[in-house]
Amino acid sequence: MKKIALIAVVIAAGIAGFVRMGQSEDCGRCSFDSDCPGGQVCRAGYCETPQAP
Repeated sequence: MKKIALIAVVIAAGIAGFVRMGQSEDCGRCSFDSDCPGGQVCRAGYCETPQAP
């Protein structure tokens, strides 16, 4: 019974991930700064707006 519950949780997490991806183009994932829209930088695989020091 626990195995079925675990599988259900994994499936639900996968569906939630696809829903989030649909809300923003490519989830803001990047490999390089050039993958991000103007003014943003790639940090830990995601596009972020740099903050002034």
